[in-house]
Amino acid sequence: MKLLILILITISVCSCSSSLTESPKIVEVTGFDFTKYTEQNFLFTPEGFSGEYESIGIIRASIFPEVKEAKGMSITKEITKDYNVVSLAGSNWLIEKIKPEMAVEEIFQTAKKMGADAIINFDARISPTQNGKFTFYGYEVSGFAIKRKN
Repeated sequence: MKLLILILITISVCSCSSSLTESPKIVEVTGFDFTKYTEQNFLFTPEGFSGEYESIGIIRASIFPEVKEAKGMSITKEITKDYNVVSLAGSNWLIEKIKPEMAVEEIFQTAKKMGADAIINFDARISPTQNGKFTFYGYEVSGFAIKRKN
């Protein structure tokens, strides 16, 4: 009986909303290719490091898209290469296309400047941020920077 009531409530709540629209299937695969860092003798690992090392510091890098109104701008292929165009509240908005690799590059550059040659306990997450009434998503990467001793 409780299951029947729950199903009826779900159907009635869902049927009240007319804002559902068709959308294409979306498949998103996220991964990191650390080859270019490995070639520079820099280690990224989600694990710890069992060898001897010098602790450098904890590093966290976040990247969020630039959001700007497209006032008086013509939306060209050149613009859509770097930005998604969204129509909101009667205006076109440009939302920068970002990739998690951008945050990885930031953490790498910061670690190198600090004298590290590895990031252990590497972690990557999708991170929300508010912009007025809207939520935009960026990427956050973090880890513990070390200098390995040979």
